[in-house]
Amino acid sequence: MIAYPVPHLVGIALGHPLLRDGQIWTSELLTYDPERGYARTLSRFYRPDSPSSDGS
Repeated sequence: MIAYPVPHLVGIALGHPLLRDGQIWTSELLTYDPERGYARTLSRFYRPDSPSSDGS
């Protein structure tokens, strides 16, 4: 998660039906619940995975 200028997600999209596989930056992050395994942005829901061990 990146907090500037507003919180948003940055990561790699894989297998999404509307997004091409590759790096993404989301719209503003509204809620993130790692216990339930989802994040909500202004435009859609995401099911984020854990960061890779090398930080990418």
